[in-house]
Amino acid sequence: MARHRVHEIAAKVVLLGAALACAPPRSAHSAGLEVAFGQEGLRSLRYQGAELLADPAFHVSATGTDGKAIQLRPRDEANPSTPPGTVRRVYEGLTVTCTMTQERNTLRIAVAFRNTGNAPLGQVRCVPATLRFPARPKGGRWIWGYRVATENDGEPGIVEADWLAAKVVACVDEIEKPVTFGFEGNYGNSDVNAILIETPKRSVIKPLEERAWRFSLRFADSRTPVTEVARDIYAQFARAYPFTLNWPDRRPIGALFMCTSATGWRTNPRGWFNDPQLDVLSATGRKTFRERLMEYAERCIREMKEVGAQGMILWDVEGQEMPHAVSYLGDPRVLPRAAPEMDEFADEFFRRFRDSGLRTGVCIRPSRVVPGEKGGWKHVQVDDHVAEMSDKIAYAKKRWGCTIIYMDTNVRWEKGMWQGDSWLLPSRDLHELCRRHPDVLVFPEFGRFGYWGCCMPYGELRGGWTRTGDDVRAAYPKAGTVIAAQDGDYLGNWEALLAGVSRGDIHLFRGWFADPRNQEVKRLYREAEMLRSAASVSARTGPLETLLSDGDPAVRYACLGRARRLEPAQAALVARRLESEQDWVVQKKMIEALGESGAPEAVPVLAGFVRDASRGLDSFAAVALGRIGRPATQALLELSAAADQRIVERALLALAQYDDPAALDRLLELSAHARPELRSLAARALGLRKAPDATSRLVAMLGDQDRRIVVEACRALGRLKDRAAVKPLVETVERAVTVLKDNDVRLAAGEALEAITGLQHGPFEQRWRRALAEGQLR
Repeated sequence: MARHRVHEIAAKVVLLGAALACAPPRSAHSAGLEVAFGQEGLRSLRYQGAELLADPAFHVSATGTDGKAIQLRPRDEANPSTPPGTVRRVYEGLTVTCTMTQERNTLRIAVAFRNTGNAPLGQVRCVPATLRFPARPKGGRWIWGYRVATENDGEPGIVEADWLAAKVVACVDEIEKPVTFGFEGNYGNSDVNAILIETPKRSVIKPLEERAWRFSLRFADSRTPVTEVARDIYAQFARAYPFTLNWPDRRPIGALFMCTSATGWRTNPRGWFNDPQLDVLSATGRKTFRERLMEYAERCIREMKEVGAQGMILWDVEGQEMPHAVSYLGDPRVLPRAAPEMDEFADEFFRRFRDSGLRTGVCIRPSRVVPGEKGGWKHVQVDDHVAEMSDKIAYAKKRWGCTIIYMDTNVRWEKGMWQGDSWLLPSRDLHELCRRHPDVLVFPEFGRFGYWGCCMPYGELRGGWTRTGDDVRAAYPKAGTVIAAQDGDYLGNWEALLAGVSRGDIHLFRGWFADPRNQEVKRLYREAEMLRSAASVSARTGPLETLLSDGDPAVRYACLGRARRLEPAQAALVARRLESEQDWVVQKKMIEALGESGAPEAVPVLAGFVRDASRGLDSFAAVALGRIGRPATQALLELSAAADQRIVERALLALAQYDDPAALDRLLELSAHARPELRSLAARALGLRKAPDATSRLVAMLGDQDRRIVVEACRALGRLKDRAAVKPLVETVERAVTVLKDNDVRLAAGEALEAITGLQHGPFEQRWRRALAEGQLR
């Protein structure tokens, strides 16, 4: 009985934490930070009236340079009297001093480790206190219970803990002193988090040496951006790692891949053109290879010119004779030996691109390529990877005029290639490389914060990259990211991608053929151009009808952007003009304006755009219909009965934006469709229908054979918040762990349970099962 009461209280605490997000502002006194110090450090730490201090105990641990733990023995004079807010621990061989002070809503922490012994120390770790937040902070690392800390070597040193009602931003206040700072202890979804201070791995504190750092815990309202809370840290970082990138041309780049890896094809061992019949070994075969190579170049040039590219980058100039992860050799210097057939014609190949006005580029890696013991090639690490890469770039520049460089696998391993721990190359090294080649655009595969100061790190749309982060732009306003846009939901992420391109991101596209995505890239860049020109044409005023008749598409686009919501007469005008508008970007803007207007008169014309995929506006029209809502339901139901699956998908996309009971039966029907794409979209739409039949069907979909459908059903049930789904969701979490072994399902089911119950047991099935057994989930 007592145990049940403890869990009941815990549940109420979590619900109270969530409720704080919606509570009205407190008085200035209670909303601020309140700190009380004792002789042993913190005695109380309150923010917005909530006590955050779980345990004031001060802990210290250390290792030798061999990584083994040292038993710290207190000296007789340990723990002398200190002023409030200061803790001093004296051990044999180590003295630790920590001073904490309050500055308004900031807790300042200064820590010093002094080696008083005769042997060097390895890693030293200090926990000044342990906190308990009113609710678990948002973010994946908090959900899974990982250490949530920053290693500020080449990073600003900022960690956010946002529990919806408020947040604390943990900052390393000295950019140039590497250290680990943040939180640790929430493993297994524990609700306590130790404040963690730890010297960097592989660091040494020599005898009689002292290391000291300054940190801060900055408390703020949840709505305050981290970039504002830690504005001085970003500015300090930008001074330490100055912005040196000089690449004003942010047009897209065509990516070229010519080979298939590790084919074993006898006459085409490098896999050129994915053709097993190609012969690159005989004289006749090489003549054919040259012809195809130059035809390929001309085809790429035409496509890149059509899209408006600034240049190209060829990933596999050396071919791909080896299997992954060796496949991309990333060393043009070995071309004569690695791919003599390409070496013979490479100069002519690249010259064709340069002569057409396009920049050229290749792939490099920090490693050195050497012959393998059993033939072929292998990668080995070098001591000076900056010099290694600089030489590769210099070779490609001199021979082919290359100024666009992709840096593959910008990683160093502890014990050699792909062995032991690994870490990204230091930001200082990238800055030095770019200093040696200021006329080259480098984009490394993996990004560190400091990289953005000198180059443009790589990201993939399919991996969730849509634009350069606000935190990066807080330090480097002119920074940019090179985003591989070939795969992923380009149209569904249009606004984020547009925002990124408008501020300087570069998109990669498939440059060797007319991929339909290429036209989408071209159109997005055109809209970005119109956005930039909107300010210059916005001075033109007059009635909407006059502006929509202007011969300049930028004027037509800008006038639609100025109207936050069209009046009924204006909406009718835009709907009439939509069909005859010739500019795609202006048409898109008109469709969006009609959706925002909510005008029923726009429904027929928008439905027509959904039916006609040839105009490339069907998904935008579907979103607009969803924004109009119930006046569009009948048209959407008709679209959902189309024979063309694409049209049905667009209809479901719209129906997933609003609730209308009239659509329930059709959604239930489509949720059992043979095609998983339709089941997934139907599940998403059912998540807005607060009806027993919707819950019942979604619960049944938890057993779908397609795990993507299970995830979508979990998310929908989380939106419905129907307690009838609690037990099936608990069973789904368990099944995800024991049968499916699928963390995506596990996480989605746990998040749905949290949304329904208010408890925060995350993806941990044992906690949910215990809560269910003890009656907490009724």
